[in-house]
Amino acid sequence: MPVSWKMPWGKGKSCRSIKAEPWTTSDSSRPDKESSPGPAGTIKGIKMSSPSATGPCGLKRIPFFCLILLAVCSIAQAQQDKGPSPKATQEAFKQGVLAAQKQQWLSALRYFEEARKAVPLAPEILFNLGLTEAEIPGRELRSLAWFKAYLAAVPDGPNTKMIIDYCNDLEKEVKGSIARLLLQARQTAGRFSDDKVRNLVLNSVAVAQAEAGNFMEAVETVYQIDGDLQRSGVYLKIAALQAQAGDIAGARKTLANCNNEVCDKHEALMTIARAQVKANKKPEAINTLAEDRDFITKYGKDKDSAYTEVASAQAQLGDIEGAKKTAALMVDTQRISKKKVSQVPGDPFEKKDLKENKKPGSAFFTDLIDSKLNKPYFLDLEGYFQFLAKNFGPREKVDALLKAAKETSEALKAVKQP
Repeated sequence: MPVSWKMPWGKGKSCRSIKAEPWTTSDSSRPDKESSPGPAGTIKGIKMSSPSATGPCGLKRIPFFCLILLAVCSIAQAQQDKGPSPKATQEAFKQGVLAAQKQQWLSALRYFEEARKAVPLAPEILFNLGLTEAEIPGRELRSLAWFKAYLAAVPDGPNTKMIIDYCNDLEKEVKGSIARLLLQARQTAGRFSDDKVRNLVLNSVAVAQAEAGNFMEAVETVYQIDGDLQRSGVYLKIAALQAQAGDIAGARKTLANCNNEVCDKHEALMTIARAQVKANKKPEAINTLAEDRDFITKYGKDKDSAYTEVASAQAQLGDIEGAKKTAALMVDTQRISKKKVSQVPGDPFEKKDLKENKKPGSAFFTDLIDSKLNKPYFLDLEGYFQFLAKNFGPREKVDALLKAAKETSEALKAVKQP
């Protein structure tokens, strides 16, 4: 009987769904009935079938279940190990199938994990773990990691593209969870009565939001910070992060909020210039460096040091006249010749590492799940919010939320590896 697979996004977030017969046997719709062996590398008697093509909102359904199981790993491995027998492994997998068909997701996970003890990197098990965890709200990051493990084992499967698309959706949900954690931190910090503590915590929240790529929310958080000096310092950090992310226009807009009298824009302007070089916008980078030189002249503090960086960058960009003009402003006119260009801090022309990064295998992702993605906020985010509300004071709650957001961001970065 078909099983309706609803996305874990929650009401109002997405109307995409999957309707499929996810787990059937070779000769019957009853997953507990023995049948002839499946393809090499599969669990005996288990196959997956295709879903219908369209969703309720006209969106194309993701036919995850038209999976062709490849000969990557088989139950025969269990015969060589001292782990569970092939029969026990098959039974655990089938029990997971039965539990999933009844939408008993936690039970299904336990059975699939039991099967994984014998064949820890079997693609079909990794796939079903990912799909099952996706049905449990708050476990999108774990689901994403399982699917990444599957893709590492079967990189060129017939349904690779749609699984990648689904992973992109999961990634968006994880980013949404990070945003929620930081929003709660901001709301809690905004109620602090101590101005100094409130400003300090809001500073941390704004930077965390920018590091997560939530630049608009970060700027909104800065609005709640008292004092021009305090706000300007945070704007500088946000602008630099925007530039590093390639949002040059956004970085300039944020930087415009800084008060020149209390804010040293030099490093932020250098970061913007580097981003422009990276984006192959050499003329714009030259203009930014000239703007930086003018800022240093009028507002800079350690002027010679800043001039050195600007002049070196200008020379590397081929703006020799600009570099000479900048060097002429230095008090110590010999200073720039005392440093090699390649050693100048913030060199925008650092040599690129052409070494190809080795793609992580399935074990990388399964180890990450087993060792890192087992904290409360990876298992039940809503429950974690409730726990904090009942057991933590305001300051401790904010610290816990910031830590959860940071660790979620770091884990997402690890999982996103190509």
